[in-house]
Amino acid sequence: MSLATTNEDRLQTSKGQDAEEQVYSYMKLCNRPYGAADVSANLLNSVTKANAQKILHGLADKGLIIEKVYGKTSYFVTRQDTREPKDTISKEKLEMEINDLSSEQSRLSMILKSLSDELNAVRACRKTDQVTLENCGMQKQCGALIAALTPLRAQVNWVSEDDVQRIQHNRNYWLGEQSGRRKVFDMYGPHDFLSLVTLY
Repeated sequence: MSLATTNEDRLQTSKGQDAEEQVYSYMKLCNRPYGAADVSANLLNSVTKANAQKILHGLADKGLIIEKVYGKTSYFVTRQDTREPKDTISKEKLEMEINDLSSEQSRLSMILKSLSDELNAVRACRKTDQVTLENCGMQKQCGALIAALTPLRAQVNWVSEDDVQRIQHNRNYWLGEQSGRRKVFDMYGPHDFLSLVTLY
């Protein structure tokens, strides 16, 4: 037995109606233009190139596929008007989906705006470093005020005896002045006093 005979025995090829159905099913499945050599190679040589060429021409003669010749090479493709229609989506259903998506987009836009406003509000707040610095300044001010209030809370007398005597002396002096001026006013009366003031 020769090597060629062995390979021929191992090669399982489809012939006749089986080969034609296999080629036609493959052409419908791929729905792409192929030549006979491409079909044979893609089917792993289960249909020989010569047999594929013959089958493709036969399918074209039957009107099941279309043959296009480019130079010396023929290409075959499945007829588009005989393909089984896929499930179609009605216009109403598409419009419903569009409306649902539009509503969802509006809802998400509102959420996005709300989150953006919150983010801007957070960004407008003072930073931690600024708050810490201001807190330190306020603590210093509070410390100074407490230091100033401590003597007052301890009831320290801030007015000396000399100050008290001076204030009392000034009070007595001005009370005497007021009393003398009152006597002059009572002596002349309002009209006479006014004329007296006018003379001066």
